[in-house]
Amino acid sequence: MNICFVFKDYPIFDNPKSSGIGSYIHLLSQKLSINNRVWILTQTNKNITRKQNKVTIYCTKRNAFYRIINKRIVLFTLQNLKVAWNLIRLNRRYHFDVIEFANWELEGFIFATICLFLRLPIKLICRLHTGTYDVVYYDSQISISVKIIHYLESLFLRMPNVYLSTSTYAHAKYCRKKYGLKQKIIKIIPLGIILPKQSLKKDLNMAKNNHIWVLFVGRLEVRKGITTLIKAMPLVFKKNPLCHFILIGNDYINIFNLINLYISTKYLTRVHYLGYIDSDSKLSYFYKNADLCVFPSLYESFGITIAEAMSYAKPVIATNVGGIPEIITHKKNGFLVNPSQHKSLATAINYLLSDVKFRKKLGKSAYETIKNKFFINKIYKDFEKFYSEGP
Repeated sequence: MNICFVFKDYPIFDNPKSSGIGSYIHLLSQKLSINNRVWILTQTNKNITRKQNKVTIYCTKRNAFYRIINKRIVLFTLQNLKVAWNLIRLNRRYHFDVIEFANWELEGFIFATICLFLRLPIKLICRLHTGTYDVVYYDSQISISVKIIHYLESLFLRMPNVYLSTSTYAHAKYCRKKYGLKQKIIKIIPLGIILPKQSLKKDLNMAKNNHIWVLFVGRLEVRKGITTLIKAMPLVFKKNPLCHFILIGNDYINIFNLINLYISTKYLTRVHYLGYIDSDSKLSYFYKNADLCVFPSLYESFGITIAEAMSYAKPVIATNVGGIPEIITHKKNGFLVNPSQHKSLATAINYLLSDVKFRKKLGKSAYETIKNKFFINKIYKDFEKFYSEGP
C-alpha cells in the first residue's frame, strides 16, 4: 500500500516535539514502512524532502504572513487549502491508497470534499485524538473561531468517504456525543508503544543520594492537571522529606508563578523543572530513575506518556478519565484517582511512596500490560489490516 500521514506539527526540524499525535505517527509510520510505502506531509521553516529510514517526509514551508495573522479561522482555512493542494500534487505522482489525518483542526477537510466530488478511490481516515475544542476548553474561553473549527470538524467526521478510528472505547463514545456521529463506525485500535532497549535498572549516582523521585512528563498546561499536582506537592513534602518532583515538558502556564503561589520557600529546592527534553536517551534516563510517575490529567483520549512510563516498569498514578482506565486497572498495574482533587492525589502519592514492595509490583504489572497489549510490533499489524480493507 501507499500510505500518507498528514500532520502539520510532525516532530522534525523546528516543529514542536511534545505532541502525542506526532509521536504516534512517527512510531506507526516506521513500522508500516516495513511492508508498505509511507509518506508524511508536514510543514516547517523551509521546503525540503528527507528520509527517516524508509519513510519519506515532505516538509512545506510556512508562509511568512502566518506570523502577522492572528485570526485562527483564517490560518485554519489557509492551512487546509495548502494541504489540499499538496495532496493533489503528491497523489498524482504516488497514487495513495490511504491518507490519514488527525481531527485536530481537520487538515483534510477541503481535500476530502474534493475526493468526494471527484470520487477518487482513496481511503481517507481521520484519527480521533483530543479535539481542538477540548484542548482549548481547559485553558481559556472558547472563541468564535474555535467554535467554527469544532463545527467543521464535526462535518468532516460525518462525511461518507471519511473512515474513523481512535485509541479507546471511552474516547469513541465521547466523540460520538461531542461531534454528533450517531451510528457511524469508529475502529478502535490503541496507540502502540516501543519497549525500552536499554536496561531498566536505575543509575547508581541517582540511587545513592537516597532521594525519592516523582516524575511528571507532558505539556505544562491546565488539561494535563499540572495545577492539581503543584497543589498536592506540599502535602507530599510534609510526609516525605526525601521526596523530589521532576517536571518535564513545554511550559504553557508560567510554571514558576504557579510554584511560587502554592509552594513555600522551604520546599522550592525539591521541585525541579527541566523544560522540554528532545533527546530520547535523556528522557529515558529520567524514566528509569523515577520511583513514581504521576499524570493527573483532566482528560486524555489515551495517554501516551502514561504508557511510556509503564513501559519502563514504573508505578503510575493517573486519573480515571477518558481512555486512561482502558490502560490502567486500579491497584493492578497502576493507581487511579479522581481529577482536580489535589488532596486525593497527595494521599495516593504518599501511599505509594510508603510501600516500596507494592510500587515494584505495580511497575512489573505495568510493563507486562504494555508488552502484551500495547507493543507497537503487535499493534501496527491491526492498523495495516484496517488500512488494507479498502475505501
